[in-house]
Amino acid sequence: MSIKLLLSEIADGWVAAKGERFTNHPIANQLRNGLKEAVRNKVSEKYNHYLIKSSAGAGNWADVPWLAIMNPEITETTQSGIYPVYLFRADGTGIYLSVGFGTTNLRKEYGAAASAKAD
Repeated sequence: MSIKLLLSEIADGWVAAKGERFTNHPIANQLRNGLKEAVRNKVSEKYNHYLIKSSAGAGNWADVPWLAIMNPEITETTQSGIYPVYLFRADGTGIYLSVGFGTTNLRKEYGAAASAKAD
């Protein structure tokens, strides 16, 4: 399945899915597996060492599901560094391809006030 079709399927089904059981839900699985694999296949044509990570939530539905593409020379986690990321609107009406900027590690090291300057 194409990346475009997978993105649309996840966005279109997101709101309804959040009202259903999280564990092994087809929409969460499409994000974790189907979309992740489609993006990996496309990215690996030129950059086979890039990391692809996604989340529909951790035990419960996330408000904003995402899929990030990370260059391990810059970062291996969404908690630091910069990376392109697909962000799905919580209401399922859109998808954004954005540049993510991890601030978790900054906050741990320098405190919330210092990381707010970076945001």
